[in-house]
Amino acid sequence: LESEEINKAVARACVDVHLSITKANELFYSELRRKYYITPKSYLDLINMYVQLLAEKREEYSVSRDRLVNGLNKLTQTNEVVDTMKE
Repeated sequence: LESEEINKAVARACVDVHLSITKANELFYSELRRKYYITPKSYLDLINMYVQLLAEKREEYSVSRDRLVNGLNKLTQTNEVVDTMKE
């Protein structure tokens, strides 16, 4: 990941996920008498999914930003053309 802040946030998210899964696992066991195990690979999968989703969202935002900038440039050009036509 790109920054220390993001790394810390992902680490906190893993802790939160672990705690919530532990609680859900207790409920799951009490209702169905089945255990569910969380492995280190589960966390690696979570992090990989997060990185993939982050890359997709960055690409979406980049495309949206480019479209916005292009639209603003077109409006500016159009205003310049209208101003020259008024003169």
